[in-house]
Parts: sequence; structure tokens; C-alpha cells
Amino acid sequence: MAKTAFKDSINQTYNSIIWTHKIQRTYLEVLEKRRKLFKILKIVFTATASLATATFAFFNNQIGTISSSIITAATVFFGDILDKIETKENIQMFKDSSTKLFDLKNRLLVLKDKIASGTMSEEMIEFTIESINETYASSQRNLPTIPDSIVKMAEVKLKEREDEEIDFNLL
Repeated sequence: MAKTAFKDSINQTYNSIIWTHKIQRTYLEVLEKRRKLFKILKIVFTATASLATATFAFFNNQIGTISSSIITAATVFFGDILDKIETKENIQMFKDSSTKLFDLKNRLLVLKDKIASGTMSEEMIEFTIESINETYASSQRNLPTIPDSIVKMAEVKLKEREDEEIDFNLL
């Protein structure tokens, strides 16, 4: 490679992008599975509440009507969880960030090729690295905190990857 003055900076940025992307994708998988589970529970409780209310109203059973009211309250609770705890907005924020990280990874790969071909000046390499780092930092602002358990899951997944080098060095 013709220019390697920025080797450490490029490798560190690449490593950070790969790591952050894996954490976010792992978290997205968990969020989406949990959201599906809550949707299924909401459907089950809604159907159960409707059926119980109709059945107990038909037989004029007050205990049954009370129990169907409890089931209806559980339905509202799961609906509230879906809307407040794990919002579609948070999931979308991580999807958008993950897409930006993938694009940044590709920009670094192009930078590597341009450095190898000797077609970039040191100033252009530095400018490109700074631009990538700024975009990386701005893409991570205002994201919800990811639990430590997700970070550990991502670490295991990343170690199992066969399509990336263990040290994630570009240069």
C-alpha cells in the first residue's frame, strides 16, 4: 500500500463501525422478536376478552364478566407496552443507524482501494477519514441505550463470524 500514515486511524474506525453495527443488529433482532411477541399476546388477549364477554353475557354470569374485564385490562396493558416501551420509532432509529454504519463500512473499503492504488493525496485521505468519523459520531447521537446483555450477545456473534477477519483491520 502506497500510503499508510493513517493506517491506525482507518483500522480503528473500521473496527468501531463493525462492532457498533453488530451490536445494533443484535439489539434490533431482540426488539423485533419482543415486539412480535407482544403483538401476539395482544391478539390472544383481545380474542379471549371478546369471546369471554360474549359468552358470559349470554349466560348472564357476573363472575365471568369480571374475569373478561380483567382480560380486557391485560389487552390494554400489552397495547400500552407496544406503544410506549418499545416504540416503532426506536426500532426505526436503530435500522437507520445500522444502514448508515453499513454505508460507512463501504466508504472505508473504497478508501482502502484508493490508498492501495495511490490515487489519493494525504490531505484527501485525512479529509475522508474525518468525514467518515463525523458521520459515524452523528449517526450514534440520540440513540437509546443498549443493555449490556445485548453487547455480550453481539460479542459472541461477532467472534463466530466467518466473513470478517478477527482483528477487523483494513490495512
